[in-house]
Parts: sequence; C-alpha cells; structure tokens
Amino acid sequence: YDIRYSTSMINSGNWDAASQATGEPSPQTAGSSESFTVTGLNSGTLYYFALKTADEVPNWSGVSNVVSVSTSEETTPPAIVSNLGNGGATATSIMLSWTAPGDDGNSGTASQYDIRYATSTITDANWDAAVQFDGEPAPKPGGSVETVQINGLESGTTYYFALKTADEVPNWSGLSNVTSGTTMGDATAPQIVSTLTAGMPTETSITLLWIAPGDDGAVGTAAQYDVRYHTSPITLANWNMASRVIDEAAPKAAGTPETLTVTGLNSNRAYYFALMTADEVPNWSAMSNVASASTGADITPPGGIDDLNASGGEVEGTIDLSWTAPGDDGMTGTAAFYMIRYSMDSITESNWNMASIHSSPPPTLEAGNIQTATIGGLVPARQYYAAVRTYDELGNPSVLSNVAMAEATVDIISGNEDLAELQSPTSGSLLHTSQPVLVVQNVDPNGSDSYFFEVATDSGFFGLVASGETQQELGLTTSWKVPAGLSADLTYYWRVATNNDGYSDAWSFSVEPFTHAYPNPVRFAEAEGATFTDLPQGSELVLLSISGDVVKRWSNTAGTDIQWDGTNDAGSNVSSGTYLWYLADSGEKGKLVVIR
Repeated sequence: YDIRYSTSMINSGNWDAASQATGEPSPQTAGSSESFTVTGLNSGTLYYFALKTADEVPNWSGVSNVVSVSTSEETTPPAIVSNLGNGGATATSIMLSWTAPGDDGNSGTASQYDIRYATSTITDANWDAAVQFDGEPAPKPGGSVETVQINGLESGTTYYFALKTADEVPNWSGLSNVTSGTTMGDATAPQIVSTLTAGMPTETSITLLWIAPGDDGAVGTAAQYDVRYHTSPITLANWNMASRVIDEAAPKAAGTPETLTVTGLNSNRAYYFALMTADEVPNWSAMSNVASASTGADITPPGGIDDLNASGGEVEGTIDLSWTAPGDDGMTGTAAFYMIRYSMDSITESNWNMASIHSSPPPTLEAGNIQTATIGGLVPARQYYAAVRTYDELGNPSVLSNVAMAEATVDIISGNEDLAELQSPTSGSLLHTSQPVLVVQNVDPNGSDSYFFEVATDSGFFGLVASGETQQELGLTTSWKVPAGLSADLTYYWRVATNNDGYSDAWSFSVEPFTHAYPNPVRFAEAEGATFTDLPQGSELVLLSISGDVVKRWSNTAGTDIQWDGTNDAGSNVSSGTYLWYLADSGEKGKLVVIR
C-alpha cells in the first residue's frame, strides 16, 4: 500500500506532492478488512486521505476514493504545580522538588518544564525577567516525584523559584507556587601556600613546586590559582604590576604536590614568584611566600648552513633556494627565523649588510628538515648570489652560510608577446592566508598597462570567485590582493589578462589560513610596520614583551588585517627584540622579531 495525506484535496495530479505515511501494513487477502492509524498530525486540522495498491511487479492501481476528517483540538494544559519546595542548600546550589502534573490536567505525561529563579519574588508580571534554568528534567508521568538541583548560585543569597509546565502543543500551565531558599555562606578562604619553591632553570623557563591548599583552609579542593612573577621581589603593594602566568592548571586536592613550569622568560635573569588561591565564591587566600631563581644564559647560536643550493625558478625572474634547517642551539631544536640576502655580486661577511633582503623567508622547521624559498622580482638571465643567516629567539646569529649562485629564469616568448607572465604564487602552492597577493611580471617594465586578475574554483573559470583590474606598478611586477577571504579545502585557479589581450596560462593554489604576522622579522628602517592577518571576527589580539608585559592590545577585531606601527599602547616606539602575541579567545600564539 502507498497511503498519502494532505491538507487539501488529493487527486492524480497532486498525488506526488501529498505526504506519504510511514509503516503501512502489508496487504491481506482480497476482501479482508484493513485499518491503519496515521500519527504525527497537527491538532485541530482537516486532512484528506487516499491510497494506491501494488502487486509484486509492481503494477500500481489508480488513486482510491478520498476521505477526510479533522483531528481534535488540544486545548487542555497541564495542571498547575502547587507543591514546589526546596531544600539541601549548599554555598552555590539549592535542591527543588515537586509532584509532576500530567499532559491534560493531572493525567498523562507533560512535555517540558520551564524553571526560573530570581532574587526577588516571581509573578506573572516579571516572569520573563527571571533567570531561566538550563537543565530542566524531562517530565515524569503525572503524580511522580520530581527533583532538580539548581547550581551556579551566589553564596549567602536568598532565591525565589517557580515553574510552568507544557504539553506537546504546547499548552502552558499557569505559574506554580513560589518557593524561596537561601544558599549557605562560604567565608573560609583557602590556606596560604607557604611551601613555594623555584628551581630547574633553563634559558627561558623556571619550574615552581608547592603543596596544594584546600577549598576551606587545608580541606577539599580549591577552584583556581593566580601565579605571578616579576624581576623584583613581589609584595602586596606591587602584586598587580607582576606578570600573571597564563593557563594555570586547576588546583589538585589539598596536600597534593603541584608543579608549574613558567616559560617565555628572558635568559640570564633573576625572577621572583608568588601565588594566591581562591575557592568557588571566590574567597582568595593571602599571598604565598616569595620564591626566586635565575634563568640560564643562552649563548649558543644556531648551526651554520653549508648545503645552500640555488637554481632558476619556474617563473621568469626567480631563483629557487633549498637547504637543510639547522637548530636553535647548534643543530638541535628549531631556530626562530631566517634572513636571506641576495646580490649580483658574491656575498661575504664584509658586504652582507649591503645585499638585498628577501622579504618572505619561510617559517623555520625543526633541525634536519629541508627548507625552500623562491626569490622573485629579479632581472631575467642575470646571475645572482644568495646566502642565509639563521637566528634564535634571542637574536643570536649563525655564521654565514655557503654562498649559492644561479641565473634568474628567462622565458623566450613565442607568438603573442603581450600575454602576461604569472610570477607568484607558483602553481600548486599552499598559502597560509585567506587573502593572497597575486603577482604578475610586467609585459613592458616601462609601460602603463592594465592587468585584469581572475580567481575561480575551476580551470575553465566558470566558478569565478574574485576578479579585479589594477594599473601597472613601477618596477618589474604588478600585484593584486584578493579582496575577500577564500575558503580552505578548495583548489583555486588564477590568471591575468593584459589590456584587451588574451589571458595568461592558469596556475593553481590552495589556502590554509592561520593567524600570523608578516614580514617577520620586521625591520622598521625598511618597512612601515608589521601586519597581523587572518584574525577571527571579534577576537582580542594581545602583543607581549618576552617578559610577559603587555605592549599593545586590540579588542573586538573586525576580522580584517591589523597594521602595527611598532609603538606600544602609550604611543612610544618599542625596542628591538622578540615579542610574543596571542589571541585571547582561541589561544593561537606566535613570535614577532623587531629589528630597529
């Protein structure tokens, strides 16, 4: 059988639009009586019903006669709860109890409760302003005993409670009786920590040890720690000036040893540490004893690169470099950043600072991994020399790498010489920004051409997602930034047309955006500032010194790039060094090196 229903007349013309019932019975022998109940209908509604029958082929019959009937109107709400009571109060919770009403009056099982509370009595007039409890139980059959614990309340506070009950329509009951109760007061703070010690120093970290206090004195489990450090002894007077450790672990049970490694410290410096402990109220303990220790000195630079290789790139005017990553200390760990320089003259220690800087060095990988970089914007067919120096987080430089030499790629164009030549990103690139910058080599370095960029999700450019026209820039290349963020997990294709001439070949790329700063390192003698890109909408960006002091804070970002001009919140220029940044909402973080 195929049984169907609708709120309008059914015929062969609208049969397919009618709703099909589920669970139709298997047909009985011809002449037998059949019956079937259609459920899940709306109350108080007129419905039309018809059916078709099929044999095993299947050959289907025509539409049967049509019958109609209206469902009954459900207007009886659950009964009003009149015995709502409370008890079992703690400092942060109160237990409620009542007798479950029914679906219709006191019969059956209702569908939902709405429990609310406030610090003043609840009435029909202020019901909407009361706090709605998140976690009401599903109603039990009428006459059953119901209980629920309301958590998250303030200690030593009187609360008023009431509820309403609804059936499936929903028809809501009236307001229950109002019951009130008072949470217990918790005035006992955790015990003062007197066992804090500091030791096991490295160049950038110190480990703290202490015995956990309790929630009330030395009993139970506290709710949170506030651990702070400073480069001078900590007192109550300068407590708020000390740096707070981020992401302290939740306290363990009273009497349990606690350990915490404080990282991101400066090398070869004395630090002082103290902490306070709070319960859930929160009641805060007094300040602990003050412990101190000194970090070690980092005088080991990254290892030198001796396998730098250079070759012509895939795109005209480029050179590809490759090398094996050294470590942070010699050949161990991960260095902080690379500085790549290139010149038409051979590079030595004496002329290193006069060579041109490659503005986009790759992020450092762990020692032993292969690193690559492409230098663009070079004069085709000219010979270039390149060298690399590696730095750790304290700015200790490696020795100069071996010097590699290669000829910048030149393309011999046949046919239409006005077609644009793409430069970057190279085909197949994975880019870590949602708004990449596309670069094309100028057809005529001395010309004033127009370039029309297109980005699509297919090589035929039917799925166009971005396009724009820009005038030729001075120099060898012209660039265009994709105006709207692209999505990860898609392959994109881009091409460029010059003036009214044909399009270039299409290259592909994909994006895997993450928040980062560029250029990194940022040299304020050569750049206006650093850019933080791919920030989540509404996030909070915090820039810290290596000692943990806040340098600058941007709140409620609009999801667009942030330009930093190298000043702190007071408007003063910051000094050279390594700075830390993190997103307060997501926990993403990174480093930014400033060179003045």
